[in-house]
Amino acid sequence: AIAECTKHDFVSYYDVDPKLVDVVYHGSLFEKYQIPKLEIGVASTKYPYLLFVGERGMHKNFYHFIEAVLLSENLHVVCAGGGVFRRDEMDFLQSLGVSKYVHPETISDSKLSKLYQNAIAFVYPSLNEGFGLPILEAFSCGCPVLCSNTSCFPEVAGDVAIYFNPKSIGSIRDAVYRILDDGILRQSMREIGYKQLSRFSWDKCARETKNVYIKALE
Repeated sequence: AIAECTKHDFVSYYDVDPKLVDVVYHGSLFEKYQIPKLEIGVASTKYPYLLFVGERGMHKNFYHFIEAVLLSENLHVVCAGGGVFRRDEMDFLQSLGVSKYVHPETISDSKLSKLYQNAIAFVYPSLNEGFGLPILEAFSCGCPVLCSNTSCFPEVAGDVAIYFNPKSIGSIRDAVYRILDDGILRQSMREIGYKQLSRFSWDKCARETKNVYIKALE
């Protein structure tokens, strides 16, 4: 299993002996990349923004997140990946009057790393995830992380993230404005994020996965 939370769910749903399930964490996709210095020129650096990464399905809690954040010329949201906005998403953004402050971005690894670097923070409001790989991506790029206090997130982010209740608009909003109002906190979170990242690597994942196969064969 890729997290203790996932293991717990698996054991609960299928009545499996917990001793038969090993937890092996993922690493960061960016850990071996040469992360470039901050660059102005990515379209999204024209304005201060929060970064949302990935698909926008129901469990991703995208609508609730957008409702919580008071968007304006002083704060935008960049949605990296997940494709262009669907008609229902466009209608939703227009109904809130924030469509010009929320921007979809197609991404490559290089572009995504720059989006992380230049963001005020990466916000991960999902209700449930198996592991939460974007948290490690954010840490590797020096991006502060705001995330849900549910699922596997506390396992991956540890004491480094600012947590919120993903079902509470007030809780999400408080977390966002806490990071907006405190430059010293943002810098501190960048530095300790690198330390948290050191707990996860693909080399470690490979070694521990090999050990699971060896144990099974024995």
